[in-house]
Amino acid sequence: MGSGILSAITDLLSALGIELEPWMGPVFALSMMVLLLPWILKNMRTSSARKLLKKASLEGGVKRAEMERQAIALVSDNPEGLMALAEECVRRGRYVVAREALAGIPEEDIKRQRQRKQMLKQMAPRQPETPEAAALVVERLRGEGLSEEAEHRLSKAQRRWPESPILASLVSHDS
Repeated sequence: MGSGILSAITDLLSALGIELEPWMGPVFALSMMVLLLPWILKNMRTSSARKLLKKASLEGGVKRAEMERQAIALVSDNPEGLMALAEECVRRGRYVVAREALAGIPEEDIKRQRQRKQMLKQMAPRQPETPEAAALVVERLRGEGLSEEAEHRLSKAQRRWPESPILASLVSHDS
């Protein structure tokens, strides 16, 4: 009797009356690799997308945006990869890219839609304490292309601070 896991498995199968031929082990290992290949490839693409996102953080401007789009394209067919990429973007403060990644998650994916809503809530700006902070939030939202949310925040801020000249200038700037 030998030692090790292989011997234990062989002994167990022998006790059950199943004899293993020497060629069965490698065939089993290869068949398992073939069966698991789709998941392995998805994980490899997700890992590559994360690395590309990290490299993009060292770049600026147009090149950065292009690298971020490439990272999203790598995992566009994989909701788990899109969630992982969005989480990485949130950690890096790249909310626009995180929203792009989250937009690619299919509506019928209930589990990830729940995670998506939680992440969007996490990325939402907090309640500002001053009119100046509210103006910064509105400008940031406009810069990200979220004009409806920006107008909603601006109207809330105007109700809270009706006499603020900074908020009034944002309204006149919008018209």
